[in-house]
Amino acid sequence: MAEESIPVTLQGTEPNKAVLHAECQHFEAAEDRRNCEQVYATDYVIWSEKMLADEQFVSDLDVIDMSDVGDNKHLRQKRSARGSKCPTFNTDYTTRNRKKVNQLSISPWKYVLTYDKNRLPRRLLNATCLCDGCINIRTLREDQSVISKELYFEILIMKNNKLTKQRVNNGCFCSLPLLIEKE
Repeated sequence: MAEESIPVTLQGTEPNKAVLHAECQHFEAAEDRRNCEQVYATDYVIWSEKMLADEQFVSDLDVIDMSDVGDNKHLRQKRSARGSKCPTFNTDYTTRNRKKVNQLSISPWKYVLTYDKNRLPRRLLNATCLCDGCINIRTLREDQSVISKELYFEILIMKNNKLTKQRVNNGCFCSLPLLIEKE
């Protein structure tokens, strides 16, 4: 059985309202079309589509197919550009990544492309933290006394022709660990 190909880029298209609106054309009911348009009009989806139009950016992404994720919670990783690990900050690293906010943060992250053929939008970017701790600005090494946490929010999506919300991670931040005393 041939493995299904995940469309990583929208070939020959620009991320604009006319193209995105086309995703909503197959809905017969006007309410479904309006809901679809509402999904594609959100700032996060517009930003995500702009980022996905950049071939260099896309070439570095991990791709995860969530189409068949149900009760079994099985994710199929389709492509991995490189492993996830906390970076070592040095002159070479900072020079190569000087324009990448996500790589120069004291809580660095990378973006992962999640694909779901049963969701609109089918492609979404999610951030995943590269470090358990945070980068100490004096030593430029990971400090395990603080923790990296994902910064998330909810966006509108359509799943099974119903408007619903989904949590997306947009970056990572450094936090003090929550200490819970045992009674």
